[in-house]
Amino acid sequence: MLRRVVFHGYVLILLFGLITPAGSFEIYFLGDLGYSWYNAKDLNRFMLLLEQKIDTSSNGENISNGFDGKLFQTIGLGVKQKCWRVGFEGDYWHEQFTHRSVTALSEAGLGTGLVESKETYTFLPLSLAVAYDHVWEPGITLSMGYSFGILAGSAQILVNTEYTENSGDNDLARYYLSPGLTWQHKIHFETGWLLLNWLGLRMQGGYRFLTVERFRIEKIEGSSRVFEQLYNYPEKGDELLLESYGSRIDDEAVIDKWSNSGPGRILRKVRGEFSGFYTGVQFVFYWKIGSPP
Repeated sequence: MLRRVVFHGYVLILLFGLITPAGSFEIYFLGDLGYSWYNAKDLNRFMLLLEQKIDTSSNGENISNGFDGKLFQTIGLGVKQKCWRVGFEGDYWHEQFTHRSVTALSEAGLGTGLVESKETYTFLPLSLAVAYDHVWEPGITLSMGYSFGILAGSAQILVNTEYTENSGDNDLARYYLSPGLTWQHKIHFETGWLLLNWLGLRMQGGYRFLTVERFRIEKIEGSSRVFEQLYNYPEKGDELLLESYGSRIDDEAVIDKWSNSGPGRILRKVRGEFSGFYTGVQFVFYWKIGSPP
């Protein structure tokens, strides 16, 4: 996968060199704040089932909002010559959901206490981008572009249990999840204004194609008696799965190996569907190199 990213990067740089004549060019640095719309149905379903499994009563405190969109930040560095731009961009967004319950421990045969579970997801797509700028009027440009790259990131489930008297020692466990390396593609359209010779403002809108195919446990720190009993002692290599029996659909959230699926027991990988429209505002700083031909 990394070889393909490098290869496509060389192709973009080569095309940029072929289609632009020698002469002056500009180095640019951009900062972006935007919002991305998506609906990660599998992750939302898994979190709901996880919360229901830990908290079997209505006394739990659920402060999660679900994966339905998020603010993101972008920084980028590139080169502009004439009407073409080529650069590297990195997006960043972070999701965290918390659930608290005081009733699930008796279901696991461990007495009573407070269980707090946190699911944290950090996403860092890194992309190569190319764009074409059309000068509509002096100081105003209309642009369209395309970028592709890989999604780096991390995720973890933290389970912290505070037991009441005579119920055992408190415990805490962190389950680190890997989303793997996933392709991202974006198409976008922009309207830009040159505010100063060295400063521009862009309004951007586009569509992001991004699907994480699995979430797998890469590392476990500590232990949680509640989580281990409810999820049959998760171990490294297990994945987040949705389990179905017969005609029933997604009856339970499980953490297991996908290969354990069999007749009458259907295991489906939890996917992260983050494709969707996005919009943003960019400030762009320019540094001119060379002299016009």
